Amino acid sequence: MLPSPTDEHIARLALPGDSGAGAAGREFVTAQLTRWGLPPDTVEIAVLLTSELVANAVKHAPPPGDLTLALADEFVRVEVGDSSSAPPAVAEQQPRALGGRGLLLVEALAARWGWRQETQGKVVWFTVTVPSVRMAPPVRW
Repeated sequence: MLPSPTDEHIARLALPGDSGAGAAGREFVTAQLTRWGLPPDTVEIAVLLTSELVANAVKHAPPPGDLTLALADEFVRVEVGDSSSAPPAVAEQQPRALGGRGLLLVEALAARWGWRQETQGKVVWFTVTVPSVRMAPPVRW
């Protein structure tokens, strides 16, 4: 179980119900995680995986719902709501398929991922580990 983030470490965006949802989600995640001081590598992974979840929501369960970020001590959690109650499924891949690898990326790069049923639809989520910052000891002159 993840620690509960404080209110100042939760951010939400109502995703637009059109093809601009992916860009809006990527911009939001980049800006917020950078504002919270997360390392660029962590931000990049979170943005990539967010893009995949938003694309799935737009393609399979339009319109997408809210995009929620929550920062806890060791994790950032990203949640994307959609209007479908169907569980997400990692697709069996054909080598020549042009798409369908979104959840494979989530499975490979996220610390954890899952989903939960909501009153209207579902929320698919993932967590990315936030590396601890180790300060070098002060230099003595």
